[in-house]
Amino acid sequence: VEVTLKKGLPAKDGSRLEAEFKRAFIFPDMYPTILLPAAGTFLSPAGDLKIPIETVNIEEVALELWRIYENNVPLAMTMDRYSVPRDLARRVASVKARPEGALNTPVRRAIDLRELAGDAKGVFLLTVSDKSGEYWGEAEQLVAVTDLGITARVAPTGVTVWANTILGLSPVEGASVKVYSK
Repeated sequence: VEVTLKKGLPAKDGSRLEAEFKRAFIFPDMYPTILLPAAGTFLSPAGDLKIPIETVNIEEVALELWRIYENNVPLAMTMDRYSVPRDLARRVASVKARPEGALNTPVRRAIDLRELAGDAKGVFLLTVSDKSGEYWGEAEQLVAVTDLGITARVAPTGVTVWANTILGLSPVEGASVKVYSK
């Protein structure tokens, strides 16, 4: 890239550039990046099961979907600053994909969980990594695929929980609720 400042360009102090100034700059390519920009995701199985992915300068990604074992869900949900250990889950899908974007241009696509997990419900860990295998070339996200939503009220004498369907907002009769505490 070549930058030209024309003769007469005013400065902050009111003086003017006496002669044209030209300078060439070389910008390095952007560092390869993978992002899952959605902070946290609850998806209804009746709706779209798509998760956004953004890449820069990545030729190929490995997508893996892990189903978190039910007894490990509370632990996995508290690991917001750490990678979720894979031994808390079972891998249900592994595929390769090519984002196919122009050099140094962010590319945003959607990962369809239905293609990876079918109609399965539960809590999943989605991992996306580039072919280099370096730890900084990976992104991960916990995703809950469920039609259940809960509201809880904690009081000194106990906990009251309401369970409704997300799609119809109707109460879920006979629902069993497990409460975990630290």
